[in-house]
Amino acid sequence: MRSSRCIFLLFLLCFGCLEPYTPPISYAGSNALVIDGYVDANGNAFVKLSRTLPIDSYANFPVEAGAAVTIQSSTGENFTLTESKPGEYAAANLPIVNQTTNYKLHIKTSANLEYESDDVQVHSTPVVGRVYFQTSATGESIEVKTDSRDTDPNATGYYGYESIETYEYHSSYFSRYKRIDGVPHLRVRGEFVDTCWRDERIPIVLASTKKLSTNLIFGKVISILPKQSPKISMRYSILVKLRAMSEHEYNYRAQLAKTNNGQNSIFAEIPGAVLGNVHSVTNPDEFVFGYFWGQEVEQHRFFIENSELPFEFQAEPPLGQGCDLETTCPVNAPVEGPSQCIDVVLLSDTKILISSFEFQNFVVYTFTPNECGDCRIKGGTTQRPWYW
Repeated sequence: MRSSRCIFLLFLLCFGCLEPYTPPISYAGSNALVIDGYVDANGNAFVKLSRTLPIDSYANFPVEAGAAVTIQSSTGENFTLTESKPGEYAAANLPIVNQTTNYKLHIKTSANLEYESDDVQVHSTPVVGRVYFQTSATGESIEVKTDSRDTDPNATGYYGYESIETYEYHSSYFSRYKRIDGVPHLRVRGEFVDTCWRDERIPIVLASTKKLSTNLIFGKVISILPKQSPKISMRYSILVKLRAMSEHEYNYRAQLAKTNNGQNSIFAEIPGAVLGNVHSVTNPDEFVFGYFWGQEVEQHRFFIENSELPFEFQAEPPLGQGCDLETTCPVNAPVEGPSQCIDVVLLSDTKILISSFEFQNFVVYTFTPNECGDCRIKGGTTQRPWYW
């Protein structure tokens, strides 16, 4: 049991812990294989292979490169995945015909270690129904919800939403100037850095209709947007991705989420080994983590304009902390006595020029920290999405 707990903690690190933690245990046999992959109804397959590290290591997780990765179908076909970049294997245009065929992942590493998955199927997925938003019961956030109905008589009753949020946001200030070798130059169209768009993946949201009289998913919350969230400061979009899954995968992901979400609580369950559906052929006692699944994905894009929100959600975001404007010394002005201003040419690279004005016939520039005038600092891009 002790080693199982330790190995599970290694698995948590592979998928991203909330904060660094060094437990009072160690596992000398770290280096377990981690699999994340799928085959889908459109004939695409993708598998990512990596290895675990010791608990107290802060190195990047090593990828499993140079492996032979294949998918075998119950109809006798063999599909080979090509390594697109180290540790990532893909294939396209596979003849995935129907939802009754089984598929099995097979891996042979460069060290001649072999692994295979249990059989998986590509389950039929219903279309994404209505997507809408409502104010939460507390009035402090916006809840994005969806309704969907599965009319397939062979429906699994188990579903997962893996959505992507995209939102437009602005920097606190519009920067009119860039600097080249310290010298201010007016920005031209295509160089503005006040408007950005950012994508964020939402962790999988699980839903089940097994205890319901009908296969209806009603009012499922897939995203929560607090007041003054930058996501709803201008325009927000969510690409809702729905897929049906097997009961085994549903239970696996539910247990994984339950264990992950509780790790910051003293009331959390003691972690155990949450193992997926891949095992070692070479050594049946070896721990293997991750999951290989079949999928048919249905998707729907939904937009929210800030002007559509309740009035209390339309307030402009507050000025960021430390975003006060400062001024440079007047350009080319003669120095008269001690001064605490700074020459624009000597301005730090951590500052961005905002605007200029005349002072006693000399030009003075205003500046602020980069994060207040360059929206890219917060992870976005100035490239407008094609669907915007």
